[in-house]
Amino acid sequence: MGGLVIYSSYIRPAYEGVKKLRGEVAVKQQALDDQDNAIKQVQSLIKQFESVSQLQDKISLFFPPEENVPQSLVQLESLSRITGVSLEAVNPQYIADNSAVKKKEGLASVIKSIGKTRFSVKVSGSYEGLKNFIKGLAESIRIFDIADFKLESGGSEEGYYTINLSVDNYYQTQ
Repeated sequence: MGGLVIYSSYIRPAYEGVKKLRGEVAVKQQALDDQDNAIKQVQSLIKQFESVSQLQDKISLFFPPEENVPQSLVQLESLSRITGVSLEAVNPQYIADNSAVKKKEGLASVIKSIGKTRFSVKVSGSYEGLKNFIKGLAESIRIFDIADFKLESGGSEEGYYTINLSVDNYYQTQ
């Protein structure tokens, strides 16, 4: 009889309190798990945005975000110096319709519409130097397409040539 009094007075209320506390712990644990899942999802989204941002930075190297004629001119001049040819003339021609390439469906968030600037370039030098100049255009980080090409003999000098090129350079339009 004394055990029943102790059970009903002390143990049973304590057991009910323990059950109530276990329920609160379970609810708080579930809330904590939900927060952890939310944090992981946010971190995953941040990584995705960072990778898109890094991709945009890489694309901007060969498709700059704006028409940058001075940078293209410097690149052409540097290439001529490296290959040992003489850059005699460079004339940018601004193309009225700058919709060279329309948006592609999976790349719309990374690449905007693409415009182009055409350069009339005249270079002179040895056959090997001119060949290396053209190869350098093809391998440049900026995209240069040769639209027109005319090779002329350098006149009285043996092995000296002149090339007149029309070169298209691309950039992202807004």
